[in-house]
This record gives sequence, C-alpha cells and structure tokens, in this order.
Amino acid sequence: MTEINPNMGSSVNALMQEYRAITNNLANASTPGYKSRTTSFSSIMEQKLGPDGKPEDTIKAHTGINFMQGNLRQTDRRLDIAINGKGFFVIETPDGPRYTRNGSLHLNHNRQLVDTAGNNIAGQNGPIVLPQGATVQQLSFGPDGTVSANGMNIGQLSLVDFGNKVGQLMPTEHGAFIAPEEVRPQPATQTEVKQGFQEASNVGITQELVKLITVNRLYEANMKIISKSGENTKSILNVAMG
Repeated sequence: MTEINPNMGSSVNALMQEYRAITNNLANASTPGYKSRTTSFSSIMEQKLGPDGKPEDTIKAHTGINFMQGNLRQTDRRLDIAINGKGFFVIETPDGPRYTRNGSLHLNHNRQLVDTAGNNIAGQNGPIVLPQGATVQQLSFGPDGTVSANGMNIGQLSLVDFGNKVGQLMPTEHGAFIAPEEVRPQPATQTEVKQGFQEASNVGITQELVKLITVNRLYEANMKIISKSGENTKSILNVAMG
C-alpha cells in the first residue's frame, strides 16, 4: 500500500504559496519599481503526533521581498522619476502613508502630482502643485528631490529610508508597501532622483518561469501520491466491509 507522508499536506500548501508568489511576480514584471517576492522553506516540529506516534514535521513557506534595485530605464518623460540608491517615495492614501519605488507620476485635476492610482505624492510640506501657467515640460526634479517649474521652486519630494528594517515592510496594492507602527521612516540620505527614468521591476522572468515549471511538477507529483493513497485506503475499506 502507498503510504502518505505525514508532511505531504503541508508540502502542497507550501508549494501553493510559492506558486502565488511566482505568478504575482510574473504579473508585475513590467510594473515600474516592483520588488519581487521570494519564498523560502523550513521544516518545523508540530506539537502533535503523527501516525507512528512521533511528532510530525511540517513544511512552512515564508514569503519575503527582494529589495534589490531594478535597472533604470530612460523614458525622457518629464513625469517619470526614479530613485537611484536606497529609499522610497511617499504616497498619501486615505488609509495612511504608503511607500513605493514607482515614480510614474501624473497630474490630477487640481494640478497635483499623483501616482497611477490617483494618490498624492508627498512633498515635505504637503502636496506638490504645478502652478497655473506652468507646463509639464517646464517641470524639473533635482537629484535631491527638489521640484521646480519654470525655474521656480514648488516643493521637495519626501524621500525616506528604513535602513536595516526595510525587510519588515509589508506589500500592499500597486507595488507599494506599508510600514508596521513600530518601524519609523527616516530621511533618505543615499538617494538620487533621476528625471526621465523609470526603475524597472527586479523580476527575472526566465528565472521565474523555471521556478514555475518546477513548482508545477512537484505539485503534480505530490497530488498523485495523495490520490494514490486515497484509492488504496478506499480499496482496503471496501474489502473490510465485504
């Protein structure tokens, strides 16, 4: 009879978690500033006994974020800005601040700088507004985040960093991140703003496709074992019940 490994169910769940991370990476491969999800696995001892009377090992999947900088791609679009180095732009949302590397900006009907979802890009003194009479072609971003229009200073981008606590940021919608209450942003000091550039995602498409094939094969192999075990159990029950 084919016996099912006690940790087979947890293995399938871990593979499904990795599958979700891979497909999310592939779906966002062309999203500016997107940071790829990574998956690691560990085996922990559960506080329950398996069929052999011994504590069960359970495979756990842990999803993290790869914050490595993506390539900077020149677009020459005046409202495209990229961060070269560490740090994040700050987005003001109805649910509080969010942090992003996506510098694909737009103007809303109030002539404020906003992200692709319509949220204000935070300036150090509030929203950054393009004055009436000034055009997008007259808009300039300095390396330190200063913003000017037609030679007049109109604001300073809020640029922040989280140092060695960056790994505690939690992903949210549109490739942005939210910080736990205990993690406080600090002014970014190793940051250069480049106008007319977009930071590409750091997703390695070929690598993700290879991982996707591997995960699919492992998942199918696990499901075959589980299915075979179920068939054997059913056959034994049928014989026992006459």
